[in-house]
Amino acid sequence: MGSVNGVIDSAFVLCDQSLLRMDEARFREAFDPKARGTAVALWTFREDPLDWLALFSSTISFTGGPGQSSYAAAAHCKTLSACAGTRSESGRSAS
Repeated sequence: MGSVNGVIDSAFVLCDQSLLRMDEARFREAFDPKARGTAVALWTFREDPLDWLALFSSTISFTGGPGQSSYAAAAHCKTLSACAGTRSESGRSAS
């Protein structure tokens, strides 16, 4: 079996609903694939010498989008930057 040289994390689940009308289960439906997916990718490849790791955010995290608060929270660039920064600080590639 070949090796894994790079990872792209660009999970997205469309879940249009106002945060005020959203229960926790509905919030997690969009939040978890992005937030937990990033955490799982980082954990899974924590010891691997990847050539690259790309964590994709969304303009929604800056501009907002009607009904997209759960995804915007998970895709917030500062959160993803912190994840990438932690990996980079340990000498591993991430962006």
